[in-house]
Amino acid sequence: MLLACNCTATTCEVSVSGGLPPSSLHYAELSLPYARPFALKTTTSFPLMVEGLQPSTNYIVDIRSLTPGAPSIAWGPSWGKPSPSAACTTKPAPPAPLVPTPSSATAVVPGAGTTSRWLRVFRVSEYSFDVDFLANHDAASVDAMPLYLMTCDPEGNCAPWSVTDHTPRWEGCQAALSELLPGQRGGGFACVSAAVAARAAVEAACGPFSDQDTLKGEGSFSVHWHCGVGWPESTAEEGPITEYCIEYTPVPSPGEGGEGFAFYLSCNSDEVDAYGNDPKDPSCICMCLDDRMLAHQNLTELVLDCQFNSPAMPWVNETVCNCPGTSSEVPGPSHPSRRYIGRAPVYLPYVGQELTPREQYDASILGGYNFHFPKEGQCAEGEPLGTDGCTWRREPLARMLYGADLLASGWNRTFVPDTPTDQTHTRANVAAFARAVGALDAFIQPAACAGA
Repeated sequence: MLLACNCTATTCEVSVSGGLPPSSLHYAELSLPYARPFALKTTTSFPLMVEGLQPSTNYIVDIRSLTPGAPSIAWGPSWGKPSPSAACTTKPAPPAPLVPTPSSATAVVPGAGTTSRWLRVFRVSEYSFDVDFLANHDAASVDAMPLYLMTCDPEGNCAPWSVTDHTPRWEGCQAALSELLPGQRGGGFACVSAAVAARAAVEAACGPFSDQDTLKGEGSFSVHWHCGVGWPESTAEEGPITEYCIEYTPVPSPGEGGEGFAFYLSCNSDEVDAYGNDPKDPSCICMCLDDRMLAHQNLTELVLDCQFNSPAMPWVNETVCNCPGTSSEVPGPSHPSRRYIGRAPVYLPYVGQELTPREQYDASILGGYNFHFPKEGQCAEGEPLGTDGCTWRREPLARMLYGADLLASGWNRTFVPDTPTDQTHTRANVAAFARAVGALDAFIQPAACAGA
């Protein structure tokens, strides 16, 4: 496969010769020389026009294609290896006109003027260091995503920033797991069982690991990440945090998520593992207890759906919470959340807080929103909203940032717990996250998102 570019000052048309892999979907990913990819654009065919670029800039472009037969685009390893890359250099900016003319840079936003609405959301990739996509996945607003990245318990045990937080043996461990557990990557509990059967060899490469939902043991994060089970499944340093622009149809009638959103579903997490989650084709359950407490549901609300006196959920040993008004924790076929985007609030104080059911929270300060994106409601690539009843569509252009970008924008990794009266550290990191997102504009403009 050979790539070629035909660039103006702000666009590059990417064409392919020599044949593409047999795939229904591809993306061109952009990087700067010797740097990680910072943007991608999906397509079903080539040539592909990439817009919003900076003049006189050398971009590196390669192509990745969805593996034929992949059940979903949601898992990063479902996309093949990058093609040989090409250098695409934009031309110098043209001289400014002597007489100002009306700008032609305003993007035409598909669906603008209709009843559709728009969201800009962020997602950190799970179980891989490749971009994953939104089908049956959760994402967050620009102010809630940094809260997730700072998740810590009161003792300061935080979501991993990097694999080095757990082990110096990461690369060798992952190579050994691929050899010792052939074909098991992302295989869930079958993969964990295979690792247990080969425990001596696995621990020699990775360190001690648990077959329970815990990070105790040097090898536990490595094995769970490889197999696609457990939480947390991501790192900010190695895995991309991807910005998406979404057009969606509000849920008919008042939604339980408020303002046109359905009831929020918890997707692809350790709670969902107990119900047969497959990271290659994720599934969702009605909002789990931890997510309900992040939304500051009080005890009176929780007891309506959550079975505190019943057997705990397997694997995570957590209280089972049913869908509102039902006796099932899995949404039924006609549940609106199976087709419409759901939303749940996230409140401060957040970092270092003990999540326990309570009637009254010391403070409830809105810190942003989490969203879920149901696979059944997703529009096919390139299809307008409403085609075959679809309720949400993703703009083809997405942008990525990483932990190093956050640190360069002032992110502080120190564990500083929130208090009901002081969330200064958290708010400073939220601001740093926003600066890091804004810094992407120096390389490529974001997708037009109707003001979202």
